[in-house]
Amino acid sequence: MRDIAVLKVMNFVKVKEKFSGMTSHPFFIIFKFEIKENIRNKWLMIYGISFFLFSSLIMYSGSDTPLKAVASELSFLLLIVPLFSLIFGAISFSESFPFMEVILARKITRVSLYFGKYAGLCGGLIISFSAAMTLSAILFFPAETGGIKSFSFMLFLGIILIFVFSAFSLFLANYLEKKETLIGVMLLFWFYFYILYDLLILSIGSLFGDYPIEPALFIMIMLNPIDIVRVILLLHLDITTLLGFTSAFFQKYLGSKLGIYISFSMIMLWIVLPLYFGFRKFKHREI
Repeated sequence: MRDIAVLKVMNFVKVKEKFSGMTSHPFFIIFKFEIKENIRNKWLMIYGISFFLFSSLIMYSGSDTPLKAVASELSFLLLIVPLFSLIFGAISFSESFPFMEVILARKITRVSLYFGKYAGLCGGLIISFSAAMTLSAILFFPAETGGIKSFSFMLFLGIILIFVFSAFSLFLANYLEKKETLIGVMLLFWFYFYILYDLLILSIGSLFGDYPIEPALFIMIMLNPIDIVRVILLLHLDITTLLGFTSAFFQKYLGSKLGIYISFSMIMLWIVLPLYFGFRKFKHREI
């Protein structure tokens, strides 16, 4: 681990010297260094290639209409993007502590280090995800104006998910030091967000459907960024036949435009709050 940290420091020094005549703020230097390191990461390459293959298969099998292609791709996106962003981000951050120890000794502030690593992590994930999605869409997505707009919006929402779960991964990595515990907790959170959540909402709605429980359901809906993204896209496409229980609630009580505005506001909180509390812990953590 120490040898890897030394190599990373050497690469960091090269990046710093390369960009010394340009934007020399430590945040941008760390950001560029992290982008370079993540692009060369073999797991990120495997993720991008796998995403391209499965995305191409989904688009090819459901490419007769843009609506069907987007709906099929959305389910795959909501499954893979949060899971990989959580695992890759948390492990990458937890394994970088020896490197961060050396970097902090070079008078780099913790603010620049933390947010530079976050931006670089998101940048690497976005490049891999966007390249895979775009290439598969060029090959197999129906070439219709409405379909292209829907696909672009879905791509944008996928990037939003990367920001959300990368922030969450750094938050968890700061509070859980053991890698085994960290991975276990991440899988539990992903299981809750992707599977358990809608089952819980559906059960509550079925049991107490005769009571005025809409405010409580609205609050519970805001506790799941995956479902918020799904709601935003389905409301944008106006696909009432594909709306689940929580999405139908947005359609009925908030309306499409208001539902999208409120959803975007809440998902921004899902980025800001984990970043804030993660950095708050990192600021006082011994490295």
